[in-house]
Amino acid sequence: MDQRKLDFIQDELQAWAKEVEERLGKAMASKKIGITDDLLRSLSYQVFTASGNSQGDYKLSFLEYGRMVDMNVGRGRKIESIKGNRRLIKGTRDKKFYSKTTYGMLNRLIANLVSNYQEQTIETIKSNLS
Repeated sequence: MDQRKLDFIQDELQAWAKEVEERLGKAMASKKIGITDDLLRSLSYQVFTASGNSQGDYKLSFLEYGRMVDMNVGRGRKIESIKGNRRLIKGTRDKKFYSKTTYGMLNRLIANLVSNYQEQTIETIKSNLS
C-alpha cells in the first residue's frame, strides 16, 4: 500500500480515536460512573503507525475495574436466600460505557474510511487530469 493511503488511514483512525475517548468520558459522566474520577483520568489511547502487514492499530486503555463496571460485575455479594438474592440481582443495571460506545462507533469509522477515501481518490484523479 502506498504511503498516501497509509497516511489517510492513520489520520482517520486518529480522528476516530479522539472522538471515542471524548464520548467515553461523556458516557461515564452521564451514567455516573466513578466517585473519584480515577477511571475517567485513566482513559488513554494510542494509534500505531502502519508497519508490515498492519495498516494501523488502535489501543484504548483504562483501569481494569472499568471492564467490571461495563459488564456489571460488582463487588461480591453474600448468598443469603434465593428470594433475597433475586431481589438484589433484579435491581442492578449494566453501565455499558465502553462496549456500547466503542463498538457502536466502528461503523462510523468504516463509513468515514470508505467515503473520505473515495472523495480523496476522485480529487486526486481530477487534479491529475488537469
